[in-house]
Amino acid sequence: MKKITYVDEPTFLTPEFEADMAALGDFTVWRDRPGPVEAVRRLNDCDVAIVEWTRLTADMLAQVRRTRHIVLVTTSFDFVDLAAATRAGITVANCPGYSSQAVGEHVFALLLAVSRQILAGDSAVRRGGTITHAPYLGVGLRGRTLGLIGTGQTARAVATIAAGFGMDVIGANRHGGEAPGIRVVPLHQVLSRSDFLSLHVPLDASTKGLLSAGRLAKMKPGAIVVNTSRGGVIDQTELARLLAVGHLAGAGLDHLSEESADHIRALNNVVLTPGIAWYTDESRLANLDEIFLNVTAYLAGKSRNILTPPAAITDRITGMVVAIDSFVPPDFPVPHGLRRGDLELSPLGPEHNERDYRAWTSSIDHIRQTPGFIDYPWPYPMTLDENLADLRQHAEDFRQRTGFTYTATAGGELVGCVYIYPLKDRPGWAAVRSWVRQDRADLDVRLYTMVREWLSAEWPFDGFDYSPRPE
Repeated sequence: MKKITYVDEPTFLTPEFEADMAALGDFTVWRDRPGPVEAVRRLNDCDVAIVEWTRLTADMLAQVRRTRHIVLVTTSFDFVDLAAATRAGITVANCPGYSSQAVGEHVFALLLAVSRQILAGDSAVRRGGTITHAPYLGVGLRGRTLGLIGTGQTARAVATIAAGFGMDVIGANRHGGEAPGIRVVPLHQVLSRSDFLSLHVPLDASTKGLLSAGRLAKMKPGAIVVNTSRGGVIDQTELARLLAVGHLAGAGLDHLSEESADHIRALNNVVLTPGIAWYTDESRLANLDEIFLNVTAYLAGKSRNILTPPAAITDRITGMVVAIDSFVPPDFPVPHGLRRGDLELSPLGPEHNERDYRAWTSSIDHIRQTPGFIDYPWPYPMTLDENLADLRQHAEDFRQRTGFTYTATAGGELVGCVYIYPLKDRPGWAAVRSWVRQDRADLDVRLYTMVREWLSAEWPFDGFDYSPRPE
């Protein structure tokens, strides 16, 4: 029986949830916030950990020997070193969907509190005396432009609410793809056109300081900023300055980073809340459901809301190389994969080779229906028959000697694939092939660059045959 541990102080649990978890395994709940040493001890005493508050650093994760899966109670994941978790063979899942509606509503609570000067008006009434209207001139919403940075599930909930106010909603995302209820435009247009700006991106290496001093300066004078993401996605020092001088009319912030936090707190055109955007009766219950589903998926060997590649790939594969003169040693630990920003490589494992071989060589329709394969602009011209022959040969190579297959996803969407396999006639060398879907050709050079750096840093090859397609 697996041991499942809630490692730190739960904000909310129900007897029903605890009973459901106990039915899955030996379930323990700790109701405090442990220091690093105690947190590691608890992780080494369970198979699956549920974590809400505890910061998990690289040093801590390197000491973990038992826990193979961590479920974060939160949507955010910046308090966990995901790269270190990957190196330790630990998968990490978050809860991204439970609070979208609640956060969307909180965006408007902050937006209205700032634009209608609710806190200042409340304070004036409490002080008593004669009330005057002049200091409390508000900003109406109908016809105003709401800009969204990030167009995921929560941003779409915000857009739905904004439509009820008669607002024009625009947004920017990394991939430039469409989003329901949001007119997607370049980021610089979102900044320059928005009367209200709301941020909906996770905090990671690619988004830290995303709303930089330069980008803040491009915002429309008198605009209002709302942030229900982590404070670190904004240059808070510059935000404080622009609020102080009046370039920005106000801000509603659900989270502060340490940077210039005291200056932000001192401003009277800022409304602050303590990370409670998600916190409603409905979201609390939905959060427990999402935690439970994440745990049950892992126990069933399935992937759900995973932020890191599956832990099973850390197993050392024996007898991997069939060709007697191939270079890769038989106990080579298969690299986990790679994630940079929204682009991620995840391994499929040796069993994928035989499955691909059967699919490719037995079904012409399978190849014809594979997105991007037939019409992709390869480095050399290929007819359909030549393409099919090439794929069959490739599958035969995989059948005869084991290679490595990685799917490429962007924002969770399958966009391509990478193949890596030792060369039978060139010991110490590997052949590498990659493709992206025709409609995501913009990712081709980025994928190539990422894979080439990865191969140089982590794979035990003397060299590799891999070049990008010509521009």
